Amino acid sequence: MIRVSSVVVGIALASMGTICAAGESHSVNVSLDEPATLAGKTLRPGDYKLSWTGDTPTVEVTVQDGNKKVVETQATIKKAATRADEESLLLKHTKNGDAVLEEVHPRGDQVLVFSHS
Repeated sequence: MIRVSSVVVGIALASMGTICAAGESHSVNVSLDEPATLAGKTLRPGDYKLSWTGDTPTVEVTVQDGNKKVVETQATIKKAATRADEESLLLKHTKNGDAVLEEVHPRGDQVLVFSHS
């Protein structure tokens, strides 16, 4: 009986570890030097915190200015070609010169890619 229960406990603990890892919270701080659009919302120049939970291909990202939630949108997590030592972002400029936030590169090997369809 002791063997069976220890195996069950071991399996339960392993399962809990998998669930906890899948729900890991992430965040990155970025600075905008110019206005940029994300999910139809114009972000003014300034500092923002982007946060999301999990490492699944599609995540919900919350953008905050201080304690104020500015926008929530979806992003796709992709593997970066190279490991980043610092945070960065990629803006795309439209034909009329407006900036659109395309990607955020946290430290490490992930990239958040925003869809603008």
